[in-house]
Amino acid sequence: MKIFKSNIFTKTKLVIYSICAGAFLSIVIRLFTDNNAIIFGISTLAALFWLFSSFTSNNITIRLDNETMQVFCLNKLKRKYYLKSVVFDSYIKTQFESIGSDSDCNLFITNQITNKRETLDCSMLGLNTYFKLLEALGLNSPPQPAQELIPASDDTNLKSHK
Repeated sequence: MKIFKSNIFTKTKLVIYSICAGAFLSIVIRLFTDNNAIIFGISTLAALFWLFSSFTSNNITIRLDNETMQVFCLNKLKRKYYLKSVVFDSYIKTQFESIGSDSDCNLFITNQITNKRETLDCSMLGLNTYFKLLEALGLNSPPQPAQELIPASDDTNLKSHK
């Protein structure tokens, strides 16, 4: 049995984003009022809400054995897939910014019997763990770096070589 858990770096990043969002919200609220209790209260509640919602909705653990894939959210079984009756597909979008990189990792699961397609957001696993999951599922290996393409020569260059 293989177990894939949410990445600690991604969890830390969510904590930082929530704190920054709360701080930004306090700046915006300060434009409308000078009451520190209101500013601190609303921004703290908003930051805690964003933190709680991101951890509860995205904190996943995936257990994979020879026959099933089980998806847990906060140690509760959310979905169970039988590997013989589903087909997997993957989508990865990586953005590089001045503050670092951010990756959206989505695993598409299609039931072969009902043709029902579900999307599993695996961004909390982190890119390296997601690639290990794809390898364990038998999907393609991680994408290779793009190779430089040499443009084809035009007809005038072809005639001069004859």
